[in-house]
Amino acid sequence: MDLEKMLKDTTDHSNYATWQGSLNALQNIEKHILSICKDHEAPFVATKIMEYILAESKKYNDLMNTTETGRTLNKARGLNDHKS
Repeated sequence: MDLEKMLKDTTDHSNYATWQGSLNALQNIEKHILSICKDHEAPFVATKIMEYILAESKKYNDLMNTTETGRTLNKARGLNDHKS
């Protein structure tokens, strides 16, 4: 067994899990803010927070789709591209 490949795969799996957890957390925050804003006028601060969350979600989504392990795990989950 190739030790370097094993270590790389282990790192990639760990990173993927971290990225997916981060993406899920950010999506939950996004849903919460949207639910608040549907009943109230979105103030400037909430708009800026939302822009940040969307940018972070895109970053993690891109990470999950650009690594070999991420693409493999997305295929296993039945996804071509993970959508946020």
